[in-house]
Amino acid sequence: MPVRFLSDAELARLSSWPDEIADDDLITYFTLTSDDLGWLGANVRAENRLGVVVQLCALPWLGRIPDELSACPSAAVRRLAGQLLLAGDDVPGMLSAYGGWEGRTRRDHRALVLARLGWRASAAGDRKQLDAFLLARALEHDAPGVLLQLACDWLRNERDRPPISGHAVAAGSSCPRRRSRRDLPSARLASRPAAPGTPGRAAGRR
Repeated sequence: MPVRFLSDAELARLSSWPDEIADDDLITYFTLTSDDLGWLGANVRAENRLGVVVQLCALPWLGRIPDELSACPSAAVRRLAGQLLLAGDDVPGMLSAYGGWEGRTRRDHRALVLARLGWRASAAGDRKQLDAFLLARALEHDAPGVLLQLACDWLRNERDRPPISGHAVAAGSSCPRRRSRRDLPSARLASRPAAPGTPGRAAGRR
């Protein structure tokens, strides 16, 4: 049986946005390429354009997409809004308005983001592989924090996006990241297997 070793407070912290973002991370992960802008499509509502690029940039940065997009660090939101040519006074409420009916637009966009970056939602088989990997590592390390980092690295290498839960294995996607070249904005172009649809198509160009 999986063992929970994170408190509710620790799990909440690991499942949410960092309080601050470093300048180099801001530039590295929240810089849109011309191809990113073209992928957005021309006829998408402003709040949808902002919402989908927050998801697009959060995944390489954190290894996950936090539930509360409106809690994204303000510096990151301002940087993305500037690249999207959105009026500054209107930006604060845009992420709160993003999502569509019952969150359908956001879910559609998340699927497109995962496809564009070459990530996928984890399945039962992935959990079994990760369990086996951690069991072997546990013979070498008995510190939960070390195993959590190893789980995170494994998930990043596999580009899995498991759901957040109280179990140590599932929480692996929320641990502090280790950078790799695939995290750079330019890698969004080289790494994806095929060009998926645009957010405008998924959202019915709303």
